[in-house]
Amino acid sequence: MRMFPESGLPIENFEQTWTHVMKLFDEGVVYRSMLPLLKDLDVPTILLLGKFDDVTTSEQVRAFVETVKLGEVVVFEKSGHVPRIDEPVLYAEQVIVFVKRHQR
Repeated sequence: MRMFPESGLPIENFEQTWTHVMKLFDEGVVYRSMLPLLKDLDVPTILLLGKFDDVTTSEQVRAFVETVKLGEVVVFEKSGHVPRIDEPVLYAEQVIVFVKRHQR
């Protein structure tokens, strides 16, 4: 597949993703919706997604916003599905701000 070498990302990134995907298949949950579990979240939760994410659906985002009581959404304007790679500095900043805001 051409996208791996042309991405400019280390092959380890794709190997880690593939390992994760295979675990989902092995567990038999890759096609099971986890949206019903959102109602059980009772801790501060952040959804980090890219403006150009073609994996996370608007239905999933809407379910998160409407269901997670202590949920926050951060949209990265120059990212696709992996904002931690597309905008690593801003991503780290957002995570740090979130964690500091919710420290006990």
